[in-house]
Amino acid sequence: MKRSKAVMVFKKGLAMALVAAMTLSLASCGGKKNGGNSSGVVLDDGPVEVSESAENKQNNQEAKQNVYKALELDMSAFDGAENVNVVSFKKGDDSYESIVSCYTNNEDTFTYDYYYAVFGKDGSMKDSVLLSHKVEEGGEVGILEEGAEGVILDDVEETGEVEEVSEENEVETEDVIDPGYPIEGEVPEGDYNYESDYLSYFVIGFDGYIYAYGSHTIDKSENGEYTYLRDEYIVQWDKEGNEIFRAPLTELASNDEEYYYVNNLFGNPEGGVDLIYFGSGIACLSFATDGTVGELKKMENADLASRVNNMVQDAKGNVFMTYYADENWENLTFTSVDLKDMKMGTPNPINKEVAWESSYFYPGYDSDLIYSTYKGMFKYNFGDEDGTMFMNYVNSDIPTSSMNNFVAIDDKSFFASYYYWDGNVSYDVSAIFTYVDPAEIPDKNIITLAGLYISYDYSTRVVDFNRNSDSYRIVVKDYSDYNTEDDYEAGQKQLNNDIIGGNMPDILILSYGMPVDSYVSKGLFMNIDSLMEDDPDINPDDYIPNIMDAFRVDGKLYYIAPYFDVRTFVGKKSIFGGYDGFSFENAKEVAEKYPDAYLYPDFDKQSFLSTALEFYGNQYVDLNEGKCNFGEGDFKELLEFANANFPETLSDDYYNDDYFNNYETRFMNDNALLYQTNIYSAQDMVSTFNGTFGGEGMFVGLPSSDHSKAVAAVYNRMAISSKSEYIGGAWSFLKYYLTDEYQDTIQYDVPIKESSFRKFLDAGKEKPFYMDNGKKVEYDYTYWAGDKSVTIDPLTDEQVADIENTIRGIKRLNWSNENITNIITEEVPAYFSGQKSVDDVVNIIQNRAQIYVDENY
Repeated sequence: MKRSKAVMVFKKGLAMALVAAMTLSLASCGGKKNGGNSSGVVLDDGPVEVSESAENKQNNQEAKQNVYKALELDMSAFDGAENVNVVSFKKGDDSYESIVSCYTNNEDTFTYDYYYAVFGKDGSMKDSVLLSHKVEEGGEVGILEEGAEGVILDDVEETGEVEEVSEENEVETEDVIDPGYPIEGEVPEGDYNYESDYLSYFVIGFDGYIYAYGSHTIDKSENGEYTYLRDEYIVQWDKEGNEIFRAPLTELASNDEEYYYVNNLFGNPEGGVDLIYFGSGIACLSFATDGTVGELKKMENADLASRVNNMVQDAKGNVFMTYYADENWENLTFTSVDLKDMKMGTPNPINKEVAWESSYFYPGYDSDLIYSTYKGMFKYNFGDEDGTMFMNYVNSDIPTSSMNNFVAIDDKSFFASYYYWDGNVSYDVSAIFTYVDPAEIPDKNIITLAGLYISYDYSTRVVDFNRNSDSYRIVVKDYSDYNTEDDYEAGQKQLNNDIIGGNMPDILILSYGMPVDSYVSKGLFMNIDSLMEDDPDINPDDYIPNIMDAFRVDGKLYYIAPYFDVRTFVGKKSIFGGYDGFSFENAKEVAEKYPDAYLYPDFDKQSFLSTALEFYGNQYVDLNEGKCNFGEGDFKELLEFANANFPETLSDDYYNDDYFNNYETRFMNDNALLYQTNIYSAQDMVSTFNGTFGGEGMFVGLPSSDHSKAVAAVYNRMAISSKSEYIGGAWSFLKYYLTDEYQDTIQYDVPIKESSFRKFLDAGKEKPFYMDNGKKVEYDYTYWAGDKSVTIDPLTDEQVADIENTIRGIKRLNWSNENITNIITEEVPAYFSGQKSVDDVVNIIQNRAQIYVDENY
C-alpha cells in the first residue's frame, strides 16, 4: 500500500484576491439592494442604512481597533509550487530580502527548492535566485548536478527563461562521516538503501552571504548489515546564488553520556554564523565568513536545555531565549544570550497569565516582547500583569489563528507569515502588515458574535462575512478571555452575568454545558423557523426532519446546529436481530442467556446510570413545562436494571492482561455483547460492523420503553438574540452553515442537510482512498484482530440502511443538567447499597429535582 502524503496547495491568485477583498471590506460601502419578506426581517445583505445610535457608534470604534492591512509578497515567480513559505526575512534600506522554500509534488517525484528573493516596498518581486534544487524520487533524495545550483531567475515573469552561472565556486560535498554515537532502536528487516539530503535554518547573514545547515544521511541494510551515516555541514552562498563552501561539522561528537542536535542558526554581526546545539546542554559552534570553524562553547547550566522553548534573534543580531526557570516547567522567563561566552543576561520573568496564553515570545520594536495568540498579536513589557493587543485578526480580516516568522519593521508595520485553510485548500501567506488608522475605516452596522470559545472555523467565517458584507460587520467576543489558570469557569460566569444584565450578543455560540433550556425559557432567542421559511435560498424540507424536530422546543426552532453525532450501542445480529426494539425485558433475557458475558462491558452501576441519563434524561425532565417525571415512566426500571446487572465498582483486576489481549475479539467471541460507539462518519462504522463484530454488527442501543436506538449530540449551535437590532444581518451569517458549500465539507460529523447526508452514507460503501497528484488511489480497510491484521470489506447496502434508519429514528438530543444529575448520583447509592428501597429513592429524587426546577426555571 502506498502511503498517503498530505499536500498543501498554494494558490497565488486566490491569496491575492483575499487581500483585495480585505482592503475593500475596510474601506468600501454600497452594494445590492436588500429584499424584504412577510416577517419584516431583512434577510439579504445590501446597502442597509448604517445606524446612528450611540451603541452602534461605540461598537464601530471597538471594531476599528488594532486593525492592520496586509500587503502580500508577490510569489508569482513560484507558480506551480504547491507549498511556498518564507523561511527567513530581513529588512533592507529600500527592499526586503528573504529566503523562500518551495515544495512541489509531481507524480512520484517531490521537489524541494530554496530561493533568495528580493521584494520591493510595494511587495513586488525584484529578483529571485535559486540556491538549492533537490528531488526526492522513489523514497530516495538525490542532489541534482551541481550546475543546477546557482540559477538566476531575473525578469522571470517577462522572459520565463533561466540563466546558468559559473561553476568555478562550486565545492564537492564532503564524504559521509560516522556521527560518533550509537543508533538506538530495532534495525528494520529486509534490504534497502535510503539516502536523504536536506537544508534548514536559512540565514541572511550580516556579512552579505546566505547560510544554511545541511544534513546528508545514508540509511541502508544489506545482507543483514545495518549502516547509518550522517554528514552535517554549513553551506554558504553569495547573493548571486553561487555556492562558496560547505564546511563539515565534526567538532561536537555525541557519545553514550551526551547527545546533541542542531537547534538553530544565527547570523553573527561580525560575520559568519553561529550554530546552536541542544540536547545534553546548550552549545555554540561559530563559522567565520571564510568557513573557518571557531572553538566549541558550552553553556554552564546544561540542564536548562530541556526547558528552553525557543531562541530568537533580532534585527541587530542580539540573541534571546525563552525558558522555564525550574524543573517543574513553571515560571516562564525571557533573557538575552551572549554567544561569545555563552552567558545568559538578566532573567526576566513573564507573568503567568501571559505565559498561559503563549509560550513563544520575540523581542519587540517598542516593547520588551511580542507574542501571538489565536486572537491576535500582543505586546508585553516585563512587570506588566497582562499583554496589550496591537493586532486583532478578526478586525483585520486575517483568516488565521497564529502568526509566525515575525520580524518588526518599525512601530507601525511588521512582516509575518500565517497559515490559512478554507475548508478545501490550505494557503501559506507571507505579508507586510501595516497599521490602519480607525478614521480611515467606514462605519457599518456592528453585529456581536459571542461564545465561551470562538473556534478557528467561526473566526475565519466571520472574516469571510466581513469582507463581503456591504452593511454589516461582525465583532467577536470570546469569553474564554475571562478564564484564568485558577478559574476555568470565569468566562461562563461572565457570559451569564452579561446576559442577565441585558447584554445578550446578537449571535450566541452555544457550547456544551450552557443552560440552553434556561435561555430558551426566558425568551432570549429568535425563532429560526420563521427566518428559514421566509428566506428564498433556504428550503426547510431539505434538512433531516426528525433531527430538526429534536432541536425544537415546543415545536419551535431556536438555534441552528449544522451537524451532529450519534450516541448508540452495537451488538451482534445473531444475538439481537430478533428483537423489535430493545426493552428492559429483552435485556434481562439476553443477560440470562449469556451469563458469562458482559452485556454492557466496562460499566459499573453509576457509570451505566450516567450514560442512560445522557440518552434518556429528557424523558424525566421537561424544563419547558417545569416538570420532573422520575416517578413515572421507566426510571424505576432503569435503576433496578443497573442494580441487578452491574458491579458497584469495577474490580482492581478488571483491566488485566486477558482484557487487553482479547480486547479486539471479545465481541466476536461473545465475551462481551454490546459496544458503545459514536457515529461520526459511515466509514467509522466499517471497523465496528465488519471488524469488531466480524460482519454481524447492528445498532441496538440501550433498553428503553420507547425502543429508540440512539440519541443525537450537538456541540456547536448558533442562536440569534430575539432583541437584536440586526436579525437580518445575523441570519445572513448563520444561514451559510445550511448551504451545500458548508454542508458538503463536514467531516467526522453527520451533516444536517439531506443531500449531504446521502453523500455521508454512500461514502461508507466505498474503499478508503487518498489523492496522489489529483489521482484517486484506493486501498483496503483493515482490522487488527488479536495478533494479526485482517482485510475487511466496506459497508453493504443493508448496513448503510441500518445507519440511515437508526439516525432517522432518533427522537431526542443527549441530555445534560449538572445539578439534576448531581441529585441523582447523591441519592441512588442508598438504593444500590440496600439502605433504601427503590421507591423511596425515586420519590426523593423526584422531590429534590422538582424543587430545583421550580426555583430555577
